[in-house]
Amino acid sequence: MVTGAIGTPARPASARWRRRCEPYLYILPAFLPLVVFTYWPLARSLELSLFDWNMVSADRRWVGAANYTALLAAADFWLAVWNTGLYIVGLLLLTLVLPLGLGVLLNRVGGRLQPVYKAIFFSPAVVSFAVAAITWLWIFNPINGVLNQALGDLGVTGPAWLNQPGWVIWAITLICAWKLTGYNLVIFSAGLAGIPSEYYEAADMDGASAFQQFRHISWPLLTPTTFFVVVTTVIYAGQYTLVPIQILTQGGPNKASTNVVYLIYQYGFQFFETGRASALATVVFLMFLGVTLLQQRFLERYVHYDR
Repeated sequence: MVTGAIGTPARPASARWRRRCEPYLYILPAFLPLVVFTYWPLARSLELSLFDWNMVSADRRWVGAANYTALLAAADFWLAVWNTGLYIVGLLLLTLVLPLGLGVLLNRVGGRLQPVYKAIFFSPAVVSFAVAAITWLWIFNPINGVLNQALGDLGVTGPAWLNQPGWVIWAITLICAWKLTGYNLVIFSAGLAGIPSEYYEAADMDGASAFQQFRHISWPLLTPTTFFVVVTTVIYAGQYTLVPIQILTQGGPNKASTNVVYLIYQYGFQFFETGRASALATVVFLMFLGVTLLQQRFLERYVHYDR
């Protein structure tokens, strides 16, 4: 009889093969949709970026890297990249600071009121972006909108939010922040709930103030949560702003509110320049991949884990 280790019978080859394949079978149901709906479209987009094609004609003309060189030479592309950066900065400021502050305050509210407040703040997250855009269209109305009327009561003349190039990006950022604040609030609340109460009890016994408890206990232990919120907000900033741009401004006035995702939409479905749209999609994917890797490289060193 053949044996492996001393006193242990050797496994048949089929049993060893099955043991090696078993973990891959477990992840297959999750991996297959990822391949079909993410990696396969990415590969097709990369292929289409090398052709001159209008999405309708049966003929596709090979142009190599011409779509990429034309894209990098276009002023529209760099304007869209700049505006995307502004959207990201605005969303990070609003959807990090405000939900974190609300989460800390709600963490001190006990009893039945806490879930009620959470439900109130989370309710905008369940409203579709299309409905939110129409609602804010009324709020931003420069003549009889609620926002400008409130500013007028304070003696401030409100701008034409959606028609002035200097204000339109911040108006759309405000809509997206209104939608995302509740979602990030829930994430921060979950992070705060995971901090052991013994830390706060010990700090109370030492006479630490609320600000000292936040600075030395809450904030260090919330850095993993904050890191997650920063990464997801940066990745999704372009997608979050697409619907309000499409409904409210169509990239205007004078392309002041466009971003890279809306430019992909314009190239692909308004101008039928499928090759250039695919080239832009590939560039945007690489840009956000690079930004995510940089975030992981430079921000994760400030993340503290309670081990």
